[in-house]
Amino acid sequence: MISVECPNAEKGIQSEIESARAQMNRLADELGVRHPAVVRASQMLDELLLQYYALTTGGMRIKRSLGRGF
Repeated sequence: MISVECPNAEKGIQSEIESARAQMNRLADELGVRHPAVVRASQMLDELLLQYYALTTGGMRIKRSLGRGF
């Protein structure tokens, strides 16, 4: 997880998000959106987005149901 004290944390996580998004899109194009590798990539992107949200909102906690059905 990226530290809130790091002045470049926001730019760093934005870069990670863009990279993860591009990788997920490549996998989806190659394997289809329901492939387990694409689902895992999507979950990793979700985690990065949650970290970014926490970073930009002062560390507010987010109640999640990831992995428990939608």
